[in-house]
Amino acid sequence: MVASFLLDPPTGYLGDRIGQRRIYLVGQLFWAISMLVYGTSTTFAQFLAAELAAAIGSALISGALDSWMRNQVGEAETHKALSQGGSISQLVSIPAAVGGGFIGALYGLDKPWLIGSACSFAALVIAYLALRGFASHEKKEDVKFAIRGIARHSMSNPALRFTIIIAFFQTLLLQPFNMFWAPIFKELSGETWWLGSFWVGITLAIATGSHLAQGKLQQLNGKGIALALFAIGLPMLFTPFGRSTYIVAGLFLIHEGGRGAVVPLIFTYANRHIPDEVRSTSNSIRSSASTLGAGIGLVTSGYLTFFLSPIQIWGIASAGIILLSLYAIARKE
Repeated sequence: MVASFLLDPPTGYLGDRIGQRRIYLVGQLFWAISMLVYGTSTTFAQFLAAELAAAIGSALISGALDSWMRNQVGEAETHKALSQGGSISQLVSIPAAVGGGFIGALYGLDKPWLIGSACSFAALVIAYLALRGFASHEKKEDVKFAIRGIARHSMSNPALRFTIIIAFFQTLLLQPFNMFWAPIFKELSGETWWLGSFWVGITLAIATGSHLAQGKLQQLNGKGIALALFAIGLPMLFTPFGRSTYIVAGLFLIHEGGRGAVVPLIFTYANRHIPDEVRSTSNSIRSSASTLGAGIGLVTSGYLTFFLSPIQIWGIASAGIILLSLYAIARKE
C-alpha cells in the first residue's frame, strides 16, 4: 500500500510524458516478474521483493490504458469499455481461481504463481501486439505542469476534489468488509467449507454492478456515484442485526453490486474535468488517495477489533458510506 501510494503519481506523470501504452507494458512486465518471484521464493526478503515488484507494476498499470483510451475515443465509449471490461474480468477470474486452488492443493502452492506469471508474460506479448497498431493514431501530449502543480489543480477544481475525497473515504470504509467477511460468516454458520464457493457469488455480484454502471447511472453525474455508494452502505447497515447466515450473506452480496458500479462511475465523472495532457497524472493522484485510504482503513479496522466485534465495525463503516453518499447528493450535480 505504501509503495503504491508513493509510486502512483510519478508513474502517471511518466505516462503523460512518454506514453500511457509504454507505461502499461512496462507495468505488465513488472507484474509478471512479481508472480515469478513469488513462485520461486523461499525467504521473507524474497517475498518482500515480490511485493515491491507488484507495487511497481500496479502503479504503472493503474489508469494507464484507461487514460489513453479516454484521450482517443471520448467519454461514452470509454465508460462502456470500462464497465464491460470490469464485468468480464470478474467473470473470467472465477475459473482461474478455482483452477489455481486445485493446482495448489495437488501440486504445491508455488505452481499457481508460476502459471500466473506465464499467463502474465503471455498477456504482455498480446498487449504489445494489439497496441502497436495504434501508434500512428496516438495523440502527442505536451505536459506543461509538474506533479505538484497538477495536484494543486486537482484539489482546487471542485469536481476533481470531490472525486478524490470520495475515492479516499469510500476505499477506507470498505476495508472492514474486505477483512472480516470470512471470519464473520465462519462464526455465523459454524462452517468453513462453503467460504471458497461464496467468493464466486461475490465475483458475480461485482460483475453485475459493473455491467449496470453502463446505464442511467452514468448519466446522473455525481448523483450516479451517490446512488452506487448508497447501494453499498444500506444493505451492510442491517448486517449487525442479522441472525441468519443466509440473510447476512444476501445483504453482503447486494453491497458488492454497488462496489462494482462505483469504480467506472468515479472515473467517468472525474475525467470530464481533466485535460488530455495531464490525464494519467491526475488519475494517478486520485488512485494514490484511494490507496492511502485503503492503508488507513486496514490499520483502523484491525485496531477497532480490540473494542468492537467485526460485525459491529461493519455497521459503523456502512453508516460512514451512507454519510458519504449524502455528501455526494448534497453537491447537486
